[in-house]
Amino acid sequence: FADRNSEALAGKYKMEKRLLEAGAKKGEVTVSLMWDNIPTARNDLDLHVIAPSGEEIYYSHKRSACGGELDVDRMQDALEPVENIVWPRAPSGEYAVYVNNYSASHQGHTSFKVSVTHKGSSQMFDGKVGPPGAKDRKILVTKFTH
Repeated sequence: FADRNSEALAGKYKMEKRLLEAGAKKGEVTVSLMWDNIPTARNDLDLHVIAPSGEEIYYSHKRSACGGELDVDRMQDALEPVENIVWPRAPSGEYAVYVNNYSASHQGHTSFKVSVTHKGSSQMFDGKVGPPGAKDRKILVTKFTH
């Protein structure tokens, strides 16, 4: 268990460092995505969150009527990409978090971490998405109620 806990702490630290460097905001609800690129294998993963209103926040719809905002979208050009969606005042209800592999320079799967912070606590999720065009290029990471 010690290895799993130290790995989780390292992931949380990496996420916080990237968000701080990118100038990310924090709010009542904050959902963040990070993954690693290497010069020979780059990806543009996208964080999508469906708010309780049914509105989807992502790169093509950065601000929602319910107050959510994609405020950080560091992607394929960075070796340490990160994305962040935040609600300063979050509406009550169910949220659904997805990760989509929008584009990649290779055909392999890409590992990622998603952090969800609400009600004063954070939870980290690990996952993998398939390459663009694959059935698993967009996956549901989690749903939560705020």
